[in-house]
Amino acid sequence: MEALGHLPASDPLQALLAGALSLGPDADFEVFALSNPDGAVFLYVHRDSGRKAVAKFYGRKWLDDSRSGSPELRGELLRREFANLEQARTLGFSGGTYFVPRPLAMSDAVDWMLLEEHVGGINLHHAIWDCVVNGNREFLFRAVGHAAGFLRQLHGAALPGALPPARGPYEYHAKVLGQLRYIGLLDDGDYERHLAIGLRGWDEIGPSVPIHGDATPEHFLWSDEEQRLGVIDFESFRAGVAAEDLGYLAAEMKHLFWYYSGDRWASEPFIARMYEAYGADYFQTERAKFFMAVAELRIARNFWLPYDYRRQLIEEAERCSSS
Repeated sequence: MEALGHLPASDPLQALLAGALSLGPDADFEVFALSNPDGAVFLYVHRDSGRKAVAKFYGRKWLDDSRSGSPELRGELLRREFANLEQARTLGFSGGTYFVPRPLAMSDAVDWMLLEEHVGGINLHHAIWDCVVNGNREFLFRAVGHAAGFLRQLHGAALPGALPPARGPYEYHAKVLGQLRYIGLLDDGDYERHLAIGLRGWDEIGPSVPIHGDATPEHFLWSDEEQRLGVIDFESFRAGVAAEDLGYLAAEMKHLFWYYSGDRWASEPFIARMYEAYGADYFQTERAKFFMAVAELRIARNFWLPYDYRRQLIEEAERCSSS
């Protein structure tokens, strides 16, 4: 988190923050950039009271390889996430052990900004880094267990009719493979072989349930002090199959442990903990392998990762989905 100074009183966001947090018109806010690949998420802290809010700017997100243009799409995504947060909270996540932040305000005029409650805690990504570097396994075991508990409760909730429909898993698998071929990480033979894995058909992959849709470690924050798990980023909240969330989270944990430690298998006890805490049966873990492979392929698109490591992720995806 990087301190950026104070929010100018002339910034239109200042009035929105003051109103959303029930503060006076002269409220002074400190600004912090949060870790985010888009550089689009910021924390605002009221200097006198310490009250906090988070702003996500859809105007700064990469959409169609650009951080400008597409105003209609940016507005649509903004309103969708606002509605998704409200919908998720109605499923039992407005308090208690599992908590989804309340959306506070939104504005197309302020760079397509979504303002929401701040969620405290340490995210799973940082906890994995701390585990690798400092050996703090106990905290990570607790945090992973609670993340799995949230997913179990979410997947067991009644499916709201207002949620976006399920995304075709095989179509997305083929899309990611096409992107990897386009950037030169797959040759034609690799592409056809990977594509065949999805085309072979995974019948009965699971019933439709509410899913987070982007179950990455950054989006789960556990607080020992509050004994609460905060879950953020509901941009992809939709109908889907439970195995998708499970496979994505497993893949992301495997990637982070592998990348930080150099050990391909270092994540195994924590992935096992996730499935155990979730109460996954054999069929759910088997179905999750396909989505784990899709997530590994998705991670391999990231140009800032070493080329050889990206190739290893692709090979691991093939091994995972073929086992």
